[in-house]
Amino acid sequence: MLTSKEIEGFPSNGFLALEDTLRTTHTQAVALAQGFAKGTAFASANPEAAIRILWEIYPETKPTGIDEATAIREATKTLDARVANLKLEKSGVSKWGESSIKNYSAYSDFMQR
Repeated sequence: MLTSKEIEGFPSNGFLALEDTLRTTHTQAVALAQGFAKGTAFASANPEAAIRILWEIYPETKPTGIDEATAIREATKTLDARVANLKLEKSGVSKWGESSIKNYSAYSDFMQR
């Protein structure tokens, strides 16, 4: 695990696309990004509901061998840890879809080193 102040602002998730792809499938690309942002906002505000939806759609992701209350509690801890890295403040931006040139440049430099 990397533990460094240097990487705290690095992008945690994102999408890449060719310019031609964005020109030819713009509507789908926007819908994908909006869905991701809305899902992240929903999971942040309603972690237990998000977990239950996940289990409903992908039942194979629901833990076995433990009671549901324990499974929800453990899954919520995991989701909370992930959501912490998706918060806008951590990335130094103020709205969904915004990118920080400073953070991406530092990330690129780090990866090249």
